[in-house]
Amino acid sequence: MLYHFGWALTRFGVPADAVPVLQEAIDVASAAGVYNTAQWATADLGLALLGLGRVDEAATYFTRAGAARDQVGDDAGTILHTYGQAVLAATRGDHPAARTLFVRAHNGFQRLGVAVPTGLALAGIAATDEHLDHTGAAQGEYQRLLEHAESSGEMGLMATALEGLARVALTNREPSRAADLLARAAAVRDTYDRSAAPSEAAAVAATTAAVDRALAETADPRDENRPPGHPLTGSGG
Repeated sequence: MLYHFGWALTRFGVPADAVPVLQEAIDVASAAGVYNTAQWATADLGLALLGLGRVDEAATYFTRAGAARDQVGDDAGTILHTYGQAVLAATRGDHPAARTLFVRAHNGFQRLGVAVPTGLALAGIAATDEHLDHTGAAQGEYQRLLEHAESSGEMGLMATALEGLARVALTNREPSRAADLLARAAAVRDTYDRSAAPSEAAAVAATTAAVDRALAETADPRDENRPPGHPLTGSGG
């Protein structure tokens, strides 16, 4: 229970609150001999520390996740370490290295059969391809993420996929399609109470502003049909 609570706090952008919860989860799981849970909590503690800008500490915990004793016979620790290193590389702007690591982590999570980490690693692959200007590849990966989210019922991943496809559509000079995708993502987050993490919210805000500018420049006639308060037409006030 502690681990899942700490994971949720990390995933939804409250890393400062997640840190003590995950530290306690590691202690409890280790004392009980549930080493696999300790691995996952250790990796998530790394992610929480990364969210606080404590990069060196995060790297230490990712390494610990890889070295943690595992009594259930799987290689979760190694995979979690790889995922953590991928996130670190992306944070540092080394997108080629990040992509290689995200692919390795994605393959590992697939073997373990864990839906959310598999999707997060796939989102990482897509995001690095965006940074590397591999737009076609990113589009395909976000589409795969959307299909994965639909089949697994993971609504947060679905919103992430739709937001990524919106950015790709904008890059491809399809602002109307981008607007539709952003609206779909917002509806998913609102309906299923899947708040965006701060980094995701910032990306959505930037994409929305860019879409607004692109639609204004092209005088898209669909703007006339959007009601006041639509997320892509401002507050309506």
